Amino acid sequence: MIITASRIKPRPTAARPKTIETKFFPSPRRGLMLAENVANQSPEGALVLENWICTPTGVRVRGGTAKRYTLDDPVISMWEYIHTSGARKFAATETDIFDLTAVADPDTVPTSVLTGQTSGYYVGAHMGTVAGQYMIVVNGTDDAILLDGATLMALNSGSTPAFTGVDTDKLSHAWTYANRFFFVEKGTMNSWYLPVDSISGAALKFSLAGVFQLGGELLFGARWSLDSGAGLNAKCVFVSSKGEVAVYEGTDPASPTNWALAGLYRIADPVGLQGHVQAGGDLLIATEGGITPMSQVISKDLAALSASGVTANIEPLWRDEMSIRKSEKLELVKWSAKGLLILSLPNKGAFVANVLTGAWSTFNGLDVQCMTTWGTKAYFGSAAGKIYEMEVGGSDDGALYTAKCAAVFDHLGAPGYTKRVTMGRMMFRTLSPVQAKLTCAKDYNTDFPAAPASPTDYTTISEWDVSEWDEGIWDATTSLQYRSGWVGVKTLGATVSWQVQLTYGVTPLPRAELVSVELAYQPADAIN
Repeated sequence: MIITASRIKPRPTAARPKTIETKFFPSPRRGLMLAENVANQSPEGALVLENWICTPTGVRVRGGTAKRYTLDDPVISMWEYIHTSGARKFAATETDIFDLTAVADPDTVPTSVLTGQTSGYYVGAHMGTVAGQYMIVVNGTDDAILLDGATLMALNSGSTPAFTGVDTDKLSHAWTYANRFFFVEKGTMNSWYLPVDSISGAALKFSLAGVFQLGGELLFGARWSLDSGAGLNAKCVFVSSKGEVAVYEGTDPASPTNWALAGLYRIADPVGLQGHVQAGGDLLIATEGGITPMSQVISKDLAALSASGVTANIEPLWRDEMSIRKSEKLELVKWSAKGLLILSLPNKGAFVANVLTGAWSTFNGLDVQCMTTWGTKAYFGSAAGKIYEMEVGGSDDGALYTAKCAAVFDHLGAPGYTKRVTMGRMMFRTLSPVQAKLTCAKDYNTDFPAAPASPTDYTTISEWDVSEWDEGIWDATTSLQYRSGWVGVKTLGATVSWQVQLTYGVTPLPRAELVSVELAYQPADAIN
């Protein structure tokens, strides 16, 4: 008898429990998101974003700063005068004005072009006439100064040309509108204006005393144009220290038929004489409640303005900073060449926004007392009398700086349960390998561990006007590369926030854009 073995059909086994999952996080291109419920935030936002710049596709590490000029006292203000033969750079201390146009040595204090002043906080305005390009700057305590392309001269009732009607040492702000120079008389509700296409002559008074009702003083004026220029829709805006805004239409304040009050509005108290900029077809005004567009002022109540302001996403941080800076001279600068909007924070750094996306980050570790743009470059002056160029090189004038990013918290699909993060991977778009540190914070605590060291062998393509000819790398590839790699990350918590840190103290400009982060973790059912 032949016995055959029967084939035994194997029993199905239970599915092996999955113990590792991954989650993909895009770069926080929405920037700082500090006005949302921290327990239920949308992705692509950050809770900390120090020394990064938001781009339309992600966030990149800011460039360093380099000393370009040295003055003999704290830098109070800076400005650029553009005339037919070129542009000139000026900076002021409390007592002196310096022409920096032809200064080459960053460590040599140049000879001042004007001495004996009693205030260094100048505000100026340009205007072109048939005779040329002119600029008038005022500071509220000294005679107004006329720049005519060749010289600086005091402008007053006894000068040639003469400026009459008001003592020019009382003028604290200047702007142009309808081919006229307008000025603010410090400590009053009075504005003064010159004849059309004139840099001198008899100034006429236009008082806002019967218009503003909350007291204070006239702080500044500006041109506001809904068509992004100075065309038919242009209006003249007057702003008081108590947040009242008067908007006028017309071109001649002396004419009842060609000058009329278009509206009187309220904003939070403005933060300074130079806390406003033209941006496209709008006028942005920095206030204690945020940066407010004039287009929103005319349609919303004061209580609703902060929610629709440019700074809505960082309102808690903004209000905290403004509450301790009421007496400081904050300045708002639009850096068109880089597409950035920057608000100075003296002794700390700056708030920085991408003009295209409105995403905010912060610059830390910079003594930004005043700011300006000269040509396509941005500069800030320090309390130590130094003037630095921004976004140049990979160190802060030789000192290290660290970029810190902490994403919004995420519960990894299992609210209320503990998860264990084991590994992470960063994706960078960069010219050179990065030396980044990836960690995870947990349960709404954003404290950072120690920062990584700066690269010691950092190389990248050299830049014109920055690198030395005999030392620069001119044949390197200009193509940005995507670089990534897994690293160990040990975190146990109900919610997690990934953190990325990079430290730089190198010569070349860092070109490192964070694209994404991935986390590998054990889900709740694997560890509970």
